[in-house]
Amino acid sequence: MVSLPVHHIGLITRHLERSLSVYMALGFEQETEIIADTVQQNRIVFLGSTAPQTMRLELIEPMEGSSVARLPDGWQHICFDALSIPDFENWFSKQKIGKL
Repeated sequence: MVSLPVHHIGLITRHLERSLSVYMALGFEQETEIIADTVQQNRIVFLGSTAPQTMRLELIEPMEGSSVARLPDGWQHICFDALSIPDFENWFSKQKIGKL
């Protein structure tokens, strides 16, 4: 069995600053400035937490136009740390649990 560390969990929000305040009140710390990702048409920010265990979140706010984040508010993706993309793709396809 392969065990891959989770790098972060992506969450979609329609109100980035409001969500940022909520997660900071819950103990998360802002790791980055708010970034305008003009390629994917999103505004994003990364948050981190160390207690009781390390966890990173990416808050994603769709920008006007053709954002890739077309889902409703909530969970969007899990990003894994993988040393080799081909090895990860091979392992993931063998699990038969979804598409990349």
